[in-house]
Amino acid sequence: MRLARKIKKVFLILPPYTIPATMPKRVQPPLGIAYLGAYLEKLGYEVMLYDSLIEGFDHAEVVYEDFIRYGSSDEEIKRVLTKFQPDVVGISCLFTIQAKSAYRICQIVKDLDPGIVTVMGGAHPSAMTEEVMGQGTVDFVIPAEGELTFQALLQALESGGNLEEVPGIVFNREGKMIKTRPGEFLMELDRLPHPARHLLPMDEYFVKDRPHGTATRHKRSTPIITSRGCPAKCTFCSIHTVWGREFRGRSGANVLEELQLLVDRYAIKEIQIEDDNLTYSKPRAHEVLDKIIEADLGLSFTTPNGIAAWVLDRSLLEKLKKAGFYRLTIAVESGNQQVLHDIVKKPLQLKKVEEVVAMAKDLDFELDTFFVVGFPGETKEQIQDTFNFANKLNVDNAKFFIATPYPGTELYKIASESGYLAEGFDFHNGLSFTKGQISTPDFTADELEAMVARASLKTQFNFLRRDPVSYLKSFFKDYFVKEPSAIFRYLWKSVTTAVKKT
Repeated sequence: MRLARKIKKVFLILPPYTIPATMPKRVQPPLGIAYLGAYLEKLGYEVMLYDSLIEGFDHAEVVYEDFIRYGSSDEEIKRVLTKFQPDVVGISCLFTIQAKSAYRICQIVKDLDPGIVTVMGGAHPSAMTEEVMGQGTVDFVIPAEGELTFQALLQALESGGNLEEVPGIVFNREGKMIKTRPGEFLMELDRLPHPARHLLPMDEYFVKDRPHGTATRHKRSTPIITSRGCPAKCTFCSIHTVWGREFRGRSGANVLEELQLLVDRYAIKEIQIEDDNLTYSKPRAHEVLDKIIEADLGLSFTTPNGIAAWVLDRSLLEKLKKAGFYRLTIAVESGNQQVLHDIVKKPLQLKKVEEVVAMAKDLDFELDTFFVVGFPGETKEQIQDTFNFANKLNVDNAKFFIATPYPGTELYKIASESGYLAEGFDFHNGLSFTKGQISTPDFTADELEAMVARASLKTQFNFLRRDPVSYLKSFFKDYFVKEPSAIFRYLWKSVTTAVKKT
């Protein structure tokens, strides 16, 4: 494939999101395209970053029962593309529920100019490459980490080189899908420039104050990532399709450099660490924390994406606290040890969770916990074990998610091969952790939804009863002030689902 023009302009976009109407809208700087944008900008390309969520935050529409799509309209995206006139458009598709929006953008691009090259990356195209390439509007898929591969692709397109020699890409040629040899992961993450936040409307994120996780202490907050790669093999997770399974961490000095930049340029007060495994390597974790403590930037930290409980000990928790971490999220997954070990396949002992929670509360951390229920092979009694375990922990919040067979996960493979996918299952029709998609000999999808709804209401009531002032303060700040309609929809949905006959 040869281009008639030199590649000068690259447009990177995060598409609108489709979410359950019971969930509050979230928005924060998209680090994926921000990292890629910084990398390409350093190579000399003119880059535009477009976050549909922040640009069209107040635009929402019902797409199907109980789900809304929010973000920029098709007309607005077309207007921005027309004005920028890119040579290449890169679309980040993080979640399957986002795929239809990503496909629509590709169609908009091709309607404007069929010569514009479209490239899609993220977890969905990494796992569903054939479906993506079958759209007819996607020229290339990068089914893993993007920076090195995107660079090689652009260079091959400009030179008219042999695309089959570019590692890590997928494309169509004469009706046949061609997948080249795997691309390389960047092992030294310090080589990456810091995310191109200067290409994003940062002040708008502070005004909206809707980051991942619970309510923040400070409006001027932003996410960072200090590592990539997850060695764990949890059956419900597909992140390995993007980052791989080998842990790669940035140095403490590199992390501190970014934090200092955030404080100096944007007056940031709070950081959400979005790592999958911030503390996986204890020596590196201590190094990063030592740098933060030494610099004394006055920052507050949370870990809304979870933190590996199995590596936490007293000394590490004390250092996290000293560094400014005030809220930790522990992804427990199951309250039944057999399910956790044999079905979820997470390297975690429940006794360790109890020990970590006790130590963390002794150090005055706020604690969130995540649980996932409804796996093939799990019984109703074992699901109830999870609810019971969550309620006995001395934590500030517990969230129950329904095991969802996302593409690229072992869970999907098991459910599909066993005939457990719910009737009418469709990757693009409400695939969300709030909706049952699996029916097994032990439970139906409807029964599972009802169990989770009842447990969620009971658990939230227990937290309210345990510490009403703290609970209502957090609840009011995060929901009623920002998006009261979502919480009313959530309560109505939970109550009606909880009481329905199963």
